[in-house]
Amino acid sequence: NGQAERYVRFVKSKLEAMDSEPGSLPSKIRDILFRYRATPLRCDQTPAELYLGRQVRTRLDLLKPVPKRSRESDHPLPLCPRSLDVGDRVQAKQYCNNKEIWRPGVVREKFGKLHYSIALDDGYILKRHIDQLWKSEVPSLVSSALPEIQGPQATIKPVGPTNPIRTMRELSTEETTRSFTQEVPPTQVPPDSQIPQPSHLQPGAAQQQRRHSARARQPPSYLRDYVQ
Repeated sequence: NGQAERYVRFVKSKLEAMDSEPGSLPSKIRDILFRYRATPLRCDQTPAELYLGRQVRTRLDLLKPVPKRSRESDHPLPLCPRSLDVGDRVQAKQYCNNKEIWRPGVVREKFGKLHYSIALDDGYILKRHIDQLWKSEVPSLVSSALPEIQGPQATIKPVGPTNPIRTMRELSTEETTRSFTQEVPPTQVPPDSQIPQPSHLQPGAAQQQRRHSARARQPPSYLRDYVQ
């Protein structure tokens, strides 16, 4: 209780000192508490520093000179961004099913300083930021799949026809024709038999007589009271 009484005595003494100043009682109490929180204690720290971890700014701080800061600390120079050249092998970030996948590709075109057009090894063309690209030494999948032939003597001569697509079509046509002729035997027609010509056919035989329904027709029930 002694500490609480001292706080009450402190506030009353400050209010008596501010009796001649204009303002309401709540505003005077607010000013007293604000100045108290900015006053250093025996530990050389203010209550604001102990509670908030920083010093509150008062009118007295406006009279203190502001320390000059170096230009580098106020406005640090931006770091030089990474750059890529056309034809460099890179790993491009691609988003698939809410997952980040890195796929190899080649720099196809450059847009400004930060954006690039990337041609992936699977044929897709993407536009990516420099932060979504990493330089890579992974060889191309297409070039690695083909065998490398070195030396002037390593020449490949074409064997067979020069047009393989046409040859395969011709072979498939010949095999189909051959299998069809083997499966279907030829029909033998006796020499004495004659094929009837269209003129020998009777015209009445091909046409059938029309048949009408023989049921008794009656008017509908709702027309019985109708008089013609």
